[in-house]
Amino acid sequence: MTSTPPRPYPVPASIASERLLLRRFRPGDLAPFTRFMTHPEATRYLTFPEEMKSADGARRLLESTLDAYDTEAPLFVLAAEDTALQAFVGCCGVNPLDARSAEIFYTVMPALWGQGFATEITRTLTAYLFEQAGVVEVKAFIAPEHEASKRVAVKVGFQDTGLVENAHLADPMHQYVFTRG
Repeated sequence: MTSTPPRPYPVPASIASERLLLRRFRPGDLAPFTRFMTHPEATRYLTFPEEMKSADGARRLLESTLDAYDTEAPLFVLAAEDTALQAFVGCCGVNPLDARSAEIFYTVMPALWGQGFATEITRTLTAYLFEQAGVVEVKAFIAPEHEASKRVAVKVGFQDTGLVENAHLADPMHQYVFTRG
């Protein structure tokens, strides 16, 4: 008996928070997205193959994201934009795990670390999933050495359930879980 892969969530045009607009990527995001994807510290903990962490890889990734938005299998990946400056801050996204749970990911440009953007992204995306997508459990898989990301997850309300194997990741990761009460 084979299991049916979880159905992807529709990708919203945008989700607003206090300082950020989490929005669909646009073709004009290529330059800041490329700066992000080619920055070694920004992508240090991302599980992308090395070839994706190049200018050509970033371009191909952005193009495939844009092409997939309005398909049956959209990529739920959003740019995070500082609304006051209208500037690229980072990105985030969602992977459906099953009918009631989802994985989130979040990243912020290194120059903006420590300003609460990752926490705001995580809180906003988690609330969206609970309120709009009917999710009851949100997970974040975090590299054991990524202390800053662990702090973000805990600050938002996620609980560390320990190291787990993940079929999509090469190495064991800490699984942080937030269950809607």
